Amino acid sequence: MNTELSTEQLLIQENTYKWAVDNLSVQDDFDHCHNLLSEQGLFALPVSESYGGVGADLLATLLSIESIAQVNPSIALYTAMHTVVLADLFHRYGTDPQKQQILPALTEGQMLFALPLLQSMECLHLPVDLKSDSQLFDVSGQCHQILHSEQAKTLVLPLANEEHHALLLAEIGHPAVELQPAHQLAGMQNLHWRHLNLTDYVFQQENVVNQQSHLLLERWHSLEALALSAVALGVMKSCLHHALNYAQQREQFGQPIANFQLIQAKLADIYAETELSRLLLYQTASLTDSEFTLTEALTVFHQAASAVEPVAEQTVQIFGGYGYIRDFPVEQLWRDAKFIRLLIGGSQQVQRQIAEALIAEQEGI
Repeated sequence: MNTELSTEQLLIQENTYKWAVDNLSVQDDFDHCHNLLSEQGLFALPVSESYGGVGADLLATLLSIESIAQVNPSIALYTAMHTVVLADLFHRYGTDPQKQQILPALTEGQMLFALPLLQSMECLHLPVDLKSDSQLFDVSGQCHQILHSEQAKTLVLPLANEEHHALLLAEIGHPAVELQPAHQLAGMQNLHWRHLNLTDYVFQQENVVNQQSHLLLERWHSLEALALSAVALGVMKSCLHHALNYAQQREQFGQPIANFQLIQAKLADIYAETELSRLLLYQTASLTDSEFTLTEALTVFHQAASAVEPVAEQTVQIFGGYGYIRDFPVEQLWRDAKFIRLLIGGSQQVQRQIAEALIAEQEGI
């Protein structure tokens, strides 16, 4: 298993982490930090040079997300949905006019999107009426988990049914698009969540990205799984950092608690789960031309999402009562870890997804 990072990848990882520590805090929301992210060139990483980007590979982009997540997982998640997921999909499946319109603006951080998480398994089967000229889609539907930014002007919806697989681009502010504030979540509190009501929105052909390839949503699902895994890895790395520092500084009975066997066992477990998640993510993202399967991506996510909550909980236990006080960062990390864990809908759901993907690959579907 080769997980050795290149010089360029190491520089991106190290520089992004240093920048995040100096410029971000756990309380910042995305809208507050949007300009900082743009100035740092983080949106430009995955976009090819022909559209004004850097042309970094997938692993380098994931390393930047992991580094941001060590400081602010909320900002890392919303950024990842743009850099890891959408940039790749527009590159692969967009028409030339769509690429010319979207990718340069995405590179500059000038084009932000509201979008769902496919891992919630919503918004995949919207009622669609295809007009007789085959150029217009009339769509209605609801989704209860839309990631939103106050600066987002466009809504991206994945569409999957027996006839069509596509990305639909809707104008936020259109009378047929209603985005209502959602409930405040305990984890990822700095994200803006919205409820979507879409009523007879007519999509012109230029606002439909690839209505034929069944691979489009599988690619989204795979990339989202890796993006969420990078966020989870950042949370685990942050937990390990705080747990080690606190265990060496906190003294009981005249010595650091890091000398106690129980604390050492917790530190070892935190490190082992973090390292296993890191190795799986780096290995999968390093595959030639990013040609990993959905099964491999879901396996990475299963490991990271299953590990992140126990890792955060062990960290809280090392801190003792201080772990539940908001003056310390670990209580926020625990709530963010819980959010990531809940995304897999319990271990049985992601296990079912992996099994179904395995069976489909075996049958050559």
